[in-house]
Amino acid sequence: MSAPDREPARRSDAPDAPPPAHGNAWRALHLARSLEALERALLALAVEPSGAGCSSAWWWVWNPARGALEGWKLAHAGEPDSACRAEERVFADLELSPSDLPEPLASAWGVPASELVSAAGMPWFLAESSAAVLVRRGNAPFGVLVGAWRGAARAPALRAVA
Repeated sequence: MSAPDREPARRSDAPDAPPPAHGNAWRALHLARSLEALERALLALAVEPSGAGCSSAWWWVWNPARGALEGWKLAHAGEPDSACRAEERVFADLELSPSDLPEPLASAWGVPASELVSAAGMPWFLAESSAAVLVRRGNAPFGVLVGAWRGAARAPALRAVA
């Protein structure tokens, strides 16, 4: 699967230092000079205890040419990015049109959950709780961040990260 058409992020307005409540992931998010770095920082903040505190997070990107959300990147708490690369290649094969979205993707996208695509096939199926947040670039959808927790969902924390 090829990369969706995306232009690199430019962050010339990045602050010199993050608020003290957040660590390196917050700093990386604000200092990201490329889209790849921004996506990695977003996922790192999603799984950081002082961020959204997810046990795992998945980043889906919107590909307007295909009219689909595509699996893109993922992170697991306590694991380095390099440990997730093989799983990421499998995740990148997932592609869903808005009419085929299971929960929590459907709620984030604002459509009814698909009766044809089961959440049982999604990587967060075994989590105790999950939530998703639609991320926009201007007025257009850009992607969806999905978080999973071993306990109760912290959806407001996930929204704050995204």
